[in-house]
Amino acid sequence: MSSIGSNRAEHPSVLAALVALIEKAVQGMDQKLGYHGQDRFVIFYYEPRGEEVIWRDSRSYGFATGAGQLFIDELEPVAELHNVDVGGGGSPGTHVLLIDRVDRRAYFVERDEAIRFLTDLATQRETAVPLPSLATVVKITQELIRQLAYNIWERHGKLEGRAWDDWLQAETQLRLERWASRQSK
Repeated sequence: MSSIGSNRAEHPSVLAALVALIEKAVQGMDQKLGYHGQDRFVIFYYEPRGEEVIWRDSRSYGFATGAGQLFIDELEPVAELHNVDVGGGGSPGTHVLLIDRVDRRAYFVERDEAIRFLTDLATQRETAVPLPSLATVVKITQELIRQLAYNIWERHGKLEGRAWDDWLQAETQLRLERWASRQSK
């Protein structure tokens, strides 16, 4: 499949926090990385000191012995492709892997943003506010996506063969903008 490219210098920090992972199969990745809980959203990051993968959901956290090599072999190359630091080079990364287990999507997210997101989920659960799907919170028209994808295509030098990448990047950016605006209200 295709991937969404994100150059953090081109986008405001809120938009740069999320990079969708399209090229890696998400189904079962959470279990391969040692997570067996029930939360919809879970983050993973590599801890170089113990060469382990740490997982965290909105309720708890833990680690997976032996998942470090999978993380480095499967996810670090994708992160490098998107100029995202997930660690693996001997130091903790600035980003984590966030998996939406319901929508079967995975994202690289800045660590602080991901932790804030999980904390907000826990707070919502405690106050019995139902968590809406990101898809229902964000109403984006095909026309908005088309216009932004065209702008991205122009900004990338009108490169051929990137239409799908530019479309997915535009859709992700619009969803992030909507999500961020709702979070600030």
